[in-house]
Amino acid sequence: MKQKRFRYVVFKISGDEVVKREMIRTLNALSRDEALEESHRLMLVHFEDNTGLVRCRHTMKERVIELMNGIMSIGGRDVDVKTVGTSGTIKAALSKYIWK
Repeated sequence: MKQKRFRYVVFKISGDEVVKREMIRTLNALSRDEALEESHRLMLVHFEDNTGLVRCRHTMKERVIELMNGIMSIGGRDVDVKTVGTSGTIKAALSKYIWK
């Protein structure tokens, strides 16, 4: 069996402050709406100060970027979500895009 390869998509949210729980609900709703298999579900790995890191399968990276950029509302608040970049490891994503 091949090892699962993941990508980590970094995003920033403009607009109102978003609570981590609301972001998780939004990602779960996106996963359900897209009818993603359990192994392809989006997972919030890191989130603070309206900046976050989502894990996805490497084959879904482009679709996840489209989905993330299409989010217009989180928890009933109007927001603008923009992806900043992607990486193959959590450490690289955090150091390149969040901890810089």
